[in-house]
Amino acid sequence: MCLVSVIVPVYNVELYLADCLDSIFAQTYDKLELIAVDDGSTDRSPEILQHYLDEGYLFRVIRQANQGLGGARNTGLRAATGKYIFFVDSDDTIERKAVEKAVAAAEQTKADITLFNFRHTDLNGVEIQAFDNDQLGLPVLMPLNLKDHGAIFFTLSSPCSRLFKREFLQENQLKFVNRIWFEDLLFFLQTLLYNPVYCYLPEVLYNYRQHGASITKSFHSNKNIDIITVFENVLNDYKNADAYERYKQEIHYLALEHIYTGILYILAKAGRFNLYRTIKERYFQLFPNINSQLRRRLPLKKRLIAKLIDWDLVKLIHIFKKA
Repeated sequence: MCLVSVIVPVYNVELYLADCLDSIFAQTYDKLELIAVDDGSTDRSPEILQHYLDEGYLFRVIRQANQGLGGARNTGLRAATGKYIFFVDSDDTIERKAVEKAVAAAEQTKADITLFNFRHTDLNGVEIQAFDNDQLGLPVLMPLNLKDHGAIFFTLSSPCSRLFKREFLQENQLKFVNRIWFEDLLFFLQTLLYNPVYCYLPEVLYNYRQHGASITKSFHSNKNIDIITVFENVLNDYKNADAYERYKQEIHYLALEHIYTGILYILAKAGRFNLYRTIKERYFQLFPNINSQLRRRLPLKKRLIAKLIDWDLVKLIHIFKKA
């Protein structure tokens, strides 16, 4: 049985941290190395971690000045010694057999990255919606490569929906960018540059808790501009690796989906018109040509959103923001 390092970045999550830790300590897979990185919490999170230590639970706590989610994950990565890495955010939980099932799939297929599904839950852990990758048609529990299975580009990008072989991350010097929003998407696209062996396990193993303090609820923030920084980095990385032409269509489609029909739509609904215009201008600087073929691949609703944004009917989007 191989060692698995579970990395939990902790920052001001006193209401949810115990649930997260309990779900990890309840795992059926018992060869775990839990590393909790207290990223400068100012609430009772450090006391909760200490309580679990005092109760005899075996895990490591690393305390540091605040470096953001990416910085905390990087600290955990540097401290990890397991064969595999499992990321868990400290306001979320994992299913009781999550590690056992993910490791079994990884060992069976010799995968560098094992992909599984997740669900959104409410504050009480009740499922709101499950998210899966089944519609992409990926073969199940088989070793997959990007060349033959380009649909991997369109899988859910969160590192919390994956089990990583630590050796793969180390050899390719992969880490998270500090203090940037959408760091999950950037990290995901950077991992693909190194042609990992993938495996798809079509089970929901991770529970993402939705609450008012969630980063994803803060769409009004000026940090939404970071989505442009992410794609600037992606374009540079893929061009420097001579991989841009091969994966140009995939990158352009992701930008269309994440920026044009994603962030711009959200900002329009929120009435953040100045930030909307700034990001739209930057988008066309990065992707100057409208690709009608890619547009046709969008779901109908997103094709309609794209047309409204083309015509700058942002106030119309704002009026019908409940749609």
